[in-house]
Parts: sequence; C-alpha cells; structure tokens
Amino acid sequence: MNFYKGTKIEKLDPNDDSIYLSDEALDYIYKMEDEIDVSIDALDKINRYGDTLLENVELREIIEIFESVIDSEIFEGYIDDENTIDDVEAVLDMLLEAEEEFLNVIILAD
Repeated sequence: MNFYKGTKIEKLDPNDDSIYLSDEALDYIYKMEDEIDVSIDALDKINRYGDTLLENVELREIIEIFESVIDSEIFEGYIDDENTIDDVEAVLDMLLEAEEEFLNVIILAD
C-alpha cells in the first residue's frame, strides 16, 4: 500500500511522494492486536484491495494506532524488522503532517 497526502483520489498524482507499507505489516498489526494499547478497529477503514481516502477528521484514530504500534515494539524481531519499523514510523510522520496541514491521506492498494 502506498500512502499519499492529498485532497481527493481523483486529484492524486501517483508520481508524488508516497510511503510504502506492506500488506504483511498490516496483517501483523492485526495479528498482534492484543499487544497494542488501543483499539485498532479504525484500520478497517483501509481497503487493501482498492483505493482509500482517509478524511482529515479520521486521521487522529489512525495516528493513535500507529503511535501505539511503535510504542508496543511489536515489530522487534519481526522478519525485516528494521525496514518495517522505519516504514511504520514514516507512515506515522505522514499522518501527523497531513493532520497538521488539514489534508487527507490517500492509500492506493498494490
């Protein structure tokens, strides 16, 4: 999945800067749900098989999930853990920037 800051899916330029997060990483977050301090239900808004628009007002819930994922250290010892942790942190940074800039986040499925 590629995460972009923007306003609408229709206005997205796929050549813009994006952050990649693997489907396997998202699967692992679901698998380790009990180790995360917040509900991850908001992740269900992400369509892994299609494009998703997360409105700015929805970002806070997703930010809290990614912050908790990082704090829980669930990816320590995960296959390719260094890259995955970097990817999760990069997605979190993008979410925070989008929230601050009053932008939405667009997620394009692989």
